[in-house]
Amino acid sequence: MPELICIEAKNGFYAESFVISSDLSKFTERPIALRWYGFEHLNEREAIEDVGNYFGLHPLLIEDIVHQNQRPKLDDQGQLLLVTVPTFSWNPEKMEVTRKQINILWRENDLVTFASSEKNLLEPVRQRIRRGKRSHYHDLHPDFLFCDFGSVGGSAS
Repeated sequence: MPELICIEAKNGFYAESFVISSDLSKFTERPIALRWYGFEHLNEREAIEDVGNYFGLHPLLIEDIVHQNQRPKLDDQGQLLLVTVPTFSWNPEKMEVTRKQINILWRENDLVTFASSEKNLLEPVRQRIRRGKRSHYHDLHPDFLFCDFGSVGGSAS
């Protein structure tokens, strides 16, 4: 079963761990200001369904995550928000632009990112959080982190 990278933050507290989709309830029940799960195994349909079902995501939206190359969109399900955003990267060796997408699920204090190259794409955000021991990054709130994901939309690889 693939793992999700989990970052938790509250009042200067910061922790990074790994969790499998079947153990999500052990994490989400703890009171915390922000919990970010990063998921990069988009070929693991069952795990994506587990995560989506746990958070109450509509089955058609789970399909949008599984099948990449969706159009940009925002799906509001009341307590849940799913944003699909294309990302672009330049491959100088092949002289081409590669299009991928990131899906961001937001529910209260939980954010889940689904991205095919999530480690590379969102690693700059993780690095800012790790380095920010005495800054606003350790008093994160989901809205701040959600906006920070916007800084990764296009990158040079």
